[in-house]
Amino acid sequence: MDTVSMKDFALIKVLGKGAYGKVFLVRKIGGSDHGIYYAMKVLKKERVASKQKSLEHALMERKVLIQLRGCPFLVNMIYAFQSESKLHIIMEYVSGGELFTHLCRRRYFPPQMARFYLAELAVALEYVHQNGVIYRDLKLENILLDSDGHVKLTDFGLSKAFDIDKELSLAHSYCGTVEYLAPEVVKRDPAGYNKLADWWSYGVIAFELLTGCSPFTVDGDHNSAREVGRRILEKTVPYPKNMDSVCRNFIASFLERDQSKRVGSNDIKDFEKHPFFKGIDWDSVRNRNLESPFKPHVGGQNDVRNFAPEFTAMEPVFTPGDVPDSYNTSMFMGYSYISPSVMYSNNNVIGEENLDSNLNIKQSPFFEKYELVLTNDGFLGHGTFSVCRKCRRISDGKQFAVKIVSQKFSHQARREVRILETVNPHPNIVNFVEVLEDYLHFYIVLELLSGGELLHRLKNLNAFTECEASKFMSELVAAVSHLHSKSVVHRDLKPENILFENDTPEATIKLIDFGFARLLPNTYEQLTTPCFTLAYAAPEVIEVEDELPQYNQQCDLWSLGVIMFTMLSGKVPFHAKTTAESANDIIARIRSAEFSFDDPVFENVSDMAKDLITGLLTIDPKKRLTLAELCRHPWISMHKKNNILAEVKQLPTPTLLPRSAGESFNETITALWTANKAGFHLMDVTTAPLLVKRRGTKRTNQDANDEKNDNTLASVSELNEDHQRPSTLDIYGSAPNSAVFTEYRDTKPPELKYSRDCPPHE
Repeated sequence: MDTVSMKDFALIKVLGKGAYGKVFLVRKIGGSDHGIYYAMKVLKKERVASKQKSLEHALMERKVLIQLRGCPFLVNMIYAFQSESKLHIIMEYVSGGELFTHLCRRRYFPPQMARFYLAELAVALEYVHQNGVIYRDLKLENILLDSDGHVKLTDFGLSKAFDIDKELSLAHSYCGTVEYLAPEVVKRDPAGYNKLADWWSYGVIAFELLTGCSPFTVDGDHNSAREVGRRILEKTVPYPKNMDSVCRNFIASFLERDQSKRVGSNDIKDFEKHPFFKGIDWDSVRNRNLESPFKPHVGGQNDVRNFAPEFTAMEPVFTPGDVPDSYNTSMFMGYSYISPSVMYSNNNVIGEENLDSNLNIKQSPFFEKYELVLTNDGFLGHGTFSVCRKCRRISDGKQFAVKIVSQKFSHQARREVRILETVNPHPNIVNFVEVLEDYLHFYIVLELLSGGELLHRLKNLNAFTECEASKFMSELVAAVSHLHSKSVVHRDLKPENILFENDTPEATIKLIDFGFARLLPNTYEQLTTPCFTLAYAAPEVIEVEDELPQYNQQCDLWSLGVIMFTMLSGKVPFHAKTTAESANDIIARIRSAEFSFDDPVFENVSDMAKDLITGLLTIDPKKRLTLAELCRHPWISMHKKNNILAEVKQLPTPTLLPRSAGESFNETITALWTANKAGFHLMDVTTAPLLVKRRGTKRTNQDANDEKNDNTLASVSELNEDHQRPSTLDIYGSAPNSAVFTEYRDTKPPELKYSRDCPPHE
């Protein structure tokens, strides 16, 4: 099975956001797991590579996830892949949310309830240790619940892996979340620390579940890393006076500063018979046969109700990311991964439904005439609703492309066929052959174009001139002119949808993919469904207010201007300039037509070409060049005339296009295809409500050199050791000094860190 890329996933929701990237809910497109929902963790290479330790942790997380795969109590990795600017880890989507969230709702767990979670957590941690890994970041926020209420441990960004065949070695990094750090980690013992540090964190979690409070944070502002660390080293654990002696003794066995006396050296064997776990059948725990205390409310595969609405309400878009300045192709070599569970499953080549082995395919009109090319070479691509493969006509062996669409999307398929029938035939539009259907799928049979995408062709050229660009544009303009004459708007003009019919130098350009195209009853009818790739979208189809935009064929002309700009320069005019920019920054530039020809790449570009680009990228569609004016423009016909200068001057496009041509343009905002219901109302979360402050800025993982990192974590008042600590949570924080997790997690900075900075030593 080939490696996957972003084209294999549709972004659905944002689940979390951090300094290094985001976590998305995504849906798989194509393959045997088509339609399955996953969690996608996206890390920006530039930030990951900015510090050696950050890089090591990013690569270590992938290694650890592979080393630990298969445990039902861990979130398993399904895929890993990289783009030019990002790392992607695809994991199981655990829809029940964080255990932390459910604890907040209940304020604390009674012993019987806490016993279930602590038993499953112990099994998960034992599995981690037995497979040669020290976890190093055990905390409530990293414990998820699945739809049945069982524990799933996640986020292995700080884990340390050792040779599985050897005894666990020692670690030395000062890293983790300060409230959970073991004393030997806090004092940075030169001798290092081992898996017992994880069991200390386990004891902190036991305290939190049973009391609703943190043992080492206090009410007020005295919760810096230094102050919390001092309490971990010096203060007596503040057990509530009414705590059951069994619970107290159980917690104390883990919160033992003397490592030689702390339980956990032999993992569960050290405490499986403790009275706290009386009645627990450990075999049943390991087999997940115990009934969970409650099942989270989950409405379906894509239900996100158990995640913070401040994240899930965000538009699922990629923040722009640049390739690291010091980018070394070997830095992330071998990062890609596909889980064996997917690799060796039945290959579902035509959508969500597998071909039933009992199905007599001769009953399908398509399979009566064609056979699919099932080799890797036969796979051509896929979209949100379809899979495209090569097929062979049985009668004469001639090959075609077939777009296979599930009957679930029959409306989209019929609309696309209607448009293809309307615009065919034309020399610059893919030839439509026929459409067939059975009870599972639509089969749209098309001409097979073997010459590759526009930017890929340009990338592979040894030389490229303005005359050649003029020829390509003239063919593209001819296609668009024909569409508009038939009252069709393409709505998704971009390089990926422009193919060459074959590999010869004289090959003709052909326009493909009419999935987003629309028929207009008359040429003045306005379309109101935004569906496009942002970098190529006209300003009138990008709306950041509450009202949906209106647009017609003029939006296609804008996209032609962007494509022409890209062909002549190797750059896209509205792409992100820095990694700090958001999608809103790109939208603002598009709406104000913010571009220029000052870049040295335009030195060999004629004024005539610049004039045409300017006319096409005019903000006001009423003032933009019309199609007739475009067709008459002298630059479009330049290739037909003897323009010696344009034939000789070389353009830098082949050398400037990114390694994966077009990827950096489209990944900026491909997900906006799904974000049209609110009229592309994009918001920057500059001021977040209480919950996002709690979640987005909750307990910060420590850099050993950052003693100024102020963790505002409040749980109980620090008066004297006899003072009774509160044992419940008030989630609304009604009392000024209440021990609530909403206060206790209100920390800085306003980002959730998925990979953390660590000191330079190991």
